[in-house]
Amino acid sequence: ALPLAQARQASLSAPVVIYCNADIVLDDDFFDQLHTLSATPAAVVAPAIISDLGKGFDQNPQRTHRVSTKKLRTLQLLYSVGITFFIHQFLGDLKVAARKYLHRHSRSITPRSPETIYAPHGALLIFTDADFFMHLPRYEPFLFGEELFIAEEARLSNKTIIYCPQLRV
Repeated sequence: ALPLAQARQASLSAPVVIYCNADIVLDDDFFDQLHTLSATPAAVVAPAIISDLGKGFDQNPQRTHRVSTKKLRTLQLLYSVGITFFIHQFLGDLKVAARKYLHRHSRSITPRSPETIYAPHGALLIFTDADFFMHLPRYEPFLFGEELFIAEEARLSNKTIIYCPQLRV
C-alpha cells in the first residue's frame, strides 16, 4: 500500500500524511492537537496509541533508542533455537500482561511532554514532512517491521521522530 499512498499524496500534495490501520479510532480532539504541531521540525509524529479502546496501555513509543548490535546478536541466538524462542516470547507476553495490570491499578498517569524517539508504533504514523514520506523507498512487507524501516530511513536522512502523548488514538 505504500506506493499507492505515495501516488495519492503526489496528486493531493497534502502537508501532512497520516498512514494507519483501518481499525484506528481517533480521539475527539485529535485534529485540534495535530494542528498545534503543524510547526514541528520532526518528520514523523507518533501519537499515544491506547490499546483496548482506550482502557489499555499506550503502545508508543515502540522504541526509544536504536537496538545495539550486541542485542541483535543475542536475539538472533535466542530466535535460532525453538525452545529459547518460545521462552523469550512467553516472557514478552508476561511483560505485556504486567503493563496492562499496572495500568489498570495505577491511580493516575502523568502526561508526558513530546520527546524524540527512535521508532514509532506502526498502527498510526503521522508524516509531518510529506517530502520525507514521498521519498521512502519501496518496502514490500510494509505491514511487518515498518516501525524499524521508518526509523532507519529517518536516521539515514537525518530526520527526527517524536512521540506526542497529547495526540491520542
